[in-house]
Amino acid sequence: MGCCSSTASSQQPVYGHTGERRDSKDADQAVKLVQQIFSQEDNLSNMLDLHISCSNLPNLDKMSKTDPIAVVFMKENGSQEWAEVGRTEMINDNLNPQFVQAIQVKYMFEERQPVKVDVFDVDDPKTLNDLSKQELVGSSEFFIHQIIRAEKQILEVALKNPKRPNCGNLTVWGETLETKESASLVYIDFEGRNFRSGKRLFLKIFRAVDVDSQEMVPVYQSEVASISSTYVYRWKRIKIGASVLIRDDPSRLLGFELYEWVSNGSHKQLG
Repeated sequence: MGCCSSTASSQQPVYGHTGERRDSKDADQAVKLVQQIFSQEDNLSNMLDLHISCSNLPNLDKMSKTDPIAVVFMKENGSQEWAEVGRTEMINDNLNPQFVQAIQVKYMFEERQPVKVDVFDVDDPKTLNDLSKQELVGSSEFFIHQIIRAEKQILEVALKNPKRPNCGNLTVWGETLETKESASLVYIDFEGRNFRSGKRLFLKIFRAVDVDSQEMVPVYQSEVASISSTYVYRWKRIKIGASVLIRDDPSRLLGFELYEWVSNGSHKQLG
């Protein structure tokens, strides 16, 4: 573990526009003014985590189901061009995906911030970075303030695509981040016993949207584990930030669900 240090010398004079030396009081006032400006900017913005899910997506695959991924775009700094700000994970064979990966955006209180969410069917995971090689399921455009003003900050909109009439629905929940995220990490180990041989199992972890709520949002999904010769399931150690898992609040309710993986996407919840 190393350490960092910095030193500030007070030997250097501070100059104004005319080159004269200012006293320390004027310098302190200048620093306070800059701090106030940045503080005002911070007070006019907030960070949001966008949690995305879809329902009733059309099935675009012949031999299986749609493999959806959601990509979020915004027009930033006055630009008229859409720029990608984040994307979810891809979920195999699922027409009602509830994505784990949240998209973090900056909400500016006094600005109209357009957002576009494109949902794609991934045809080849090897070309995931090239969206032109994926099939567009549907798209939806809205403004950040529509999420903020929606009941419980949950916005439900229809996905649209001129190539097909019914594209399903998009739900976006905006979670306001009240405090800066900490660097604390949580490690969790799981194992399963006394399951029938041949099952392939995975875990999901959910977090309550707030302290007093029973509504849950997914924050983690494990890999699929197969049973060992000793009839014990073991998953990789989970390493997750405390800010993601519990929003740095030990009283936040957590939920754990166990699923049997099924190749067609209709995974069976076991408990």
